[in-house]
Amino acid sequence: TQGGAGIHLYAANRSMTDRVFYCADGELLIVPQLGRQVFVTELGRIEAEAGHIVVIPRGVRFRVECDGPIRGYVCENY
Repeated sequence: TQGGAGIHLYAANRSMTDRVFYCADGELLIVPQLGRQVFVTELGRIEAEAGHIVVIPRGVRFRVECDGPIRGYVCENY
């Protein structure tokens, strides 16, 4: 039925280089928990820290830049 949500945890220690990510299934609601994160999308840059919420629309390509270790939650709404 393509209706529902998925909750994922993420962690990284370096920026994405020479690659991008996109979700063709649904929107991504990203909640950073640790570290400063910059989401570089086709539509511009989004800077986020712990306590911020980032929404990436379906099909928008993005990469994540960071200065050190980062982690957080992703809710995939499909």
